[in-house]
Amino acid sequence: MTPARRAVILGIDLGTTNSVATVFDGVESRILPVDGDSRLLPSVVSYRDAEQALVGASAKRLSRLRPDTTFRSIKRRMGTDWSAPVYGRSLTPVDISTEILKKLLAEAERQLGVPVRDAVISAPAYFNARARADTRAAGERAGFNVLKIVPEPTAAALAYGFDKGTDQTILVYDLGGGTFDISVLEVKGNNFTTRCVDGDAQLGGDNFDELVASWLLGTFRAETGVDLAALPDSEAKRRAMQLSIEAAERAKIELSETQSTTIAIPHLWTEGNASHSLAAQLRRSDFEALILPLVERTREITLRALRAARLRPQEIDRVVLVGGSTHVPLVRHMLTDMLMEPYGDIDPATCVGVGAGIQAYLLTVPGAGSTVDVVPQPLGIRIERGSDKDLFEPLIPAQSLLPQEVTREYRTVADNQAEVLVEVYQGISNRATQNTLVGYFLLDGLAPAPRGQTRIDVTFRMDEDGILHASALDQRTRRAQHITIREFQRVELAILDSQSATADLVILMDVTGSMDPFINAMKDRAIAFGDYLARSGVDYHIALIGFGDLKIHEPLLVNALTSDIRRFKEYVVHLPRTHGGDIPESSLDALRAALRLEFRPQAQRIFVLITDAPPHQPDLEGHSARDVAGLLQGAGVVTYVVSRQLKEHYRAYAPLTQNGGKYYNIEARADFREIIDTLAVDIARGLTR
Repeated sequence: MTPARRAVILGIDLGTTNSVATVFDGVESRILPVDGDSRLLPSVVSYRDAEQALVGASAKRLSRLRPDTTFRSIKRRMGTDWSAPVYGRSLTPVDISTEILKKLLAEAERQLGVPVRDAVISAPAYFNARARADTRAAGERAGFNVLKIVPEPTAAALAYGFDKGTDQTILVYDLGGGTFDISVLEVKGNNFTTRCVDGDAQLGGDNFDELVASWLLGTFRAETGVDLAALPDSEAKRRAMQLSIEAAERAKIELSETQSTTIAIPHLWTEGNASHSLAAQLRRSDFEALILPLVERTREITLRALRAARLRPQEIDRVVLVGGSTHVPLVRHMLTDMLMEPYGDIDPATCVGVGAGIQAYLLTVPGAGSTVDVVPQPLGIRIERGSDKDLFEPLIPAQSLLPQEVTREYRTVADNQAEVLVEVYQGISNRATQNTLVGYFLLDGLAPAPRGQTRIDVTFRMDEDGILHASALDQRTRRAQHITIREFQRVELAILDSQSATADLVILMDVTGSMDPFINAMKDRAIAFGDYLARSGVDYHIALIGFGDLKIHEPLLVNALTSDIRRFKEYVVHLPRTHGGDIPESSLDALRAALRLEFRPQAQRIFVLITDAPPHQPDLEGHSARDVAGLLQGAGVVTYVVSRQLKEHYRAYAPLTQNGGKYYNIEARADFREIIDTLAVDIARGLTR
């Protein structure tokens, strides 16, 4: 009887410059061709239209012709709110990385001749929880079951040390195209334990290229008088800048083998009938002078990591290099002077992919070996202390071994506080908002009590894969909320033109008891929308109005237009519930109250009405829904409505949306948050019209 064949698990190095796919059978690693005959897939994506994308060398060749729809080094954007408008879509780093992983999956299946579903994907050790979550999300969207996100230095250590039978301490120096990691690992047999990680997620070979390109543009300016960097944006300028970067990258590679190189860029710039070319000679010594501050920066981080690991340089047994930028002689000389000559019998370009494949093998073969990773940056929450509302309170320190769990008690900061917004951050600053926001959730339903009397337990648990599980528990009521940071839930609005959009937005929320199934998600999305506005550079003011039933004397809760996003978030968190009377609510009165706010003359006026109830008709001043629709249209207001798709609701609210707004069915999807996110994107599109 033929033994069952073990399912293939792909090891993937999702690199800034190139990506690699491997498989490991317990004896040897196989690096798969993934771009024609090449084992390196350039991490470049070029979009032909809204649906079709080219990946790899073909996309790289198109970068000169399609600079606006071709993306490289997208890994540096993971975990951020960056996005780009392409053929009417708003593309995020996850979207673009997904295309790279789809290509790797298709090529792997073609090479192996069998379906592939499981994968281990690498990520920089210094990636925060949000960037790691984005990496996992890209893998899942590409069609993989992502078994683990493995830190790149851990993968490199596996590629070097697996089955060597030697106990040793390894320092992995990982200088890739866009990121820099340093890790110290202790190896005992086939068990690899990370002792310390450090790095810089925005430092890599791309920075070397940018410095050389800047030098080239300076040379071009001196010879021709044309300052390309100072010219207004245009397709011709973007092409010239792309040519400069490509020439700089080639020069960097050549200078690893030679003392001098000639850089030639024909027809770099054309003015009228005059065409200007560039020819320059760059010596290795001049190149090293340009990049020396960056190499010194990696040296400082390496020494800092050794101090954190409580090791002296002479206690390191082996230095392993990862990433194409480690071919630069200045880097190798620096490490030799500081530590020892780096190990040379491993390919820096493919070793992370090889190690990811070995990690995949370890997950399926009990007792074959293990890896233990650490938290790269502190994880904690934003707290208030006295008048300071932006303190970062770490709960899980950097360098904590995974898995890790910690619980800490906090108390309310206001009398009769009904809700707490728990904001989760990661970073090294003691100011919360200077770190990376990785998630947030609301704990509501707190029992009325004086300030400081309500005790809340906040628990952080980070599992072996670096997935964060955060929760909050009211000790008195035992009410709890939690979040799992797998993919950061954010409102994607980057198609909004921040240079031209000036908007006054009013969010009108029904806060009666019947809205209980939606109210937490409604508040959560309102906060996400506010956070986006604060980051986007849009000239915005935003207001919040809560309403119930005026006929039973539940007053409107009107919070004025403000550009202070912290104040708006406080409005949202502390917006109280009401009971409501009969089924209709006072939404028309709330809309008229919104019209009385102080709007800026030049601002677009946008109202968002969220309610599960039809309106009282007429309202307290005798206005019908059509009357209010006329008032809104006369004031130039675009109104979006989220309500039920019932006849009574639709007849009343649909006329409100006829000035460019839209009607959404509150029950259309299982996740109410998706409805609000869709609405937010539609608002952004409306602002760009």
